[in-house]
Amino acid sequence: MPKGTEKKAAFEALRKRHGFTEASLHQHPSLAKDCWLRGHLDVHTQQKVATRAFRAVERWSFGGSGKPRFKRYGELESLEG
Repeated sequence: MPKGTEKKAAFEALRKRHGFTEASLHQHPSLAKDCWLRGHLDVHTQQKVATRAFRAVERWSFGGSGKPRFKRYGELESLEG
């Protein structure tokens, strides 16, 4: 499809239909009350990590950057907020 509002609307409809939104990532089961992650990180940090992960995957899926490489245990040194 050529660039334009029609292409943008089509991709937006696909994203909503398949649940590829930042809000759906924030509701992922790994952030539930009974998950081990909740015991190690506060809610704001969990949301910030989820946001960073979503933006990295979103950039990659639309050709804006290379394949995301996420931090392993012990590599994450700082977060905003």
